[in-house]
Amino acid sequence: MAEAGRGRGQPDGPVALALVLLGATAAGWAAERLHVPAPWLVGPLAVTVLLRLAAGLPRAVPGGFLVAAQVVLGLGIGLSSRPDALRTVGHSAGALLLVVVVTTAASVLGGYLLARWTGIDVSSGLLGSLPGAASGIVAMSTNLGTDPRVVATLQYLRVVAVAAAGPLLTAALEGWIGSGRLPAPGPPAGAGGAAARAALAQAGGVAGAPLWIPPSHYPALAAAACLAALLAGRLRLPAPNFLGPFTLGLALRWAGVETGTVPPVLQSLALALIGVSVGARFDRGTLALLGRAAAVDLGIIAGLLALSTVTGYAFHLAAGVDVATALLGALPGAMDAITAAAHDLGADTAVVAAMHLTRFLVIALAGPFLAMWLSRRVGGSVAGGCSQR
Repeated sequence: MAEAGRGRGQPDGPVALALVLLGATAAGWAAERLHVPAPWLVGPLAVTVLLRLAAGLPRAVPGGFLVAAQVVLGLGIGLSSRPDALRTVGHSAGALLLVVVVTTAASVLGGYLLARWTGIDVSSGLLGSLPGAASGIVAMSTNLGTDPRVVATLQYLRVVAVAAAGPLLTAALEGWIGSGRLPAPGPPAGAGGAAARAALAQAGGVAGAPLWIPPSHYPALAAAACLAALLAGRLRLPAPNFLGPFTLGLALRWAGVETGTVPPVLQSLALALIGVSVGARFDRGTLALLGRAAAVDLGIIAGLLALSTVTGYAFHLAAGVDVATALLGALPGAMDAITAAAHDLGADTAVVAAMHLTRFLVIALAGPFLAMWLSRRVGGSVAGGCSQR
């Protein structure tokens, strides 16, 4: 555990960090040229995971960089959202809640099976497997008497897997529907971020507004976005630096305030920083401590992703929501990264965010109590802590 303890939570030196960011930028550019879905998320995330496992770098992304990236993405995506998106959420509330319940129940079952099959304590397995609210669950794990190292590793394994696989699964499902192998009674899938931006440019922007935010508006919007992030933090919302500015952008867009949106190059770089920050959560020392449990957990996560794909497709059929929106909204967690990927894939970001926020509220309110209750019901610890098999 020497590596895990060394510099935990501390950013690397400027040279090492610059090399990581340069590699992430190159990976995003290459992924875009290869037509990888959500390239500026998937490419940097993959490179960072490789660097993290091979060299232990980066140990963290400077907080200011990450906050700026989340604020830029949240505001830009909010300003690009459809004003009538919440009507879709209201009309599909029953199906949406069913998706949340199914995903949460499957995650709880996965956490219980993980504990039974690997020997970690049931409470840590359950808390580590709850979808959404990862940082909050990790923070409360110590107070709940569980092993925070185990909970953090299980949570961030899920976050990395969801952020990396979600866009790829979405593109695959869209391809199957487009080829006629699966029925598609709802509206067509999104045209993709680049195509959507091109169509917007051709139409002259949003309702006659400037396509991109004029530089003279930057200071006022930046100040408002930061205040929105602070307010979201006070309200204990998930990913407040993303969700606060996102909500501000939605409010401005739906109120008819013509601001334009964030230039795509800034959104791409911000998304790359999100990918780097997610990949940097890997911890080789804790993965080694978990041993076989980490491999078993990856298998359980793969099953959960498969189930989320099925439930997302069912939501698409039942609610008439386009398939990209339905699938990305059904994924278990990684709200800021997945909502950003939804924007890049042309999905309805407001609906995706609403689905993830609903899951967060369910998990935040009921998750810890559910984990502790189930832990007592099945006898607490299976093997007295984290097994080092």
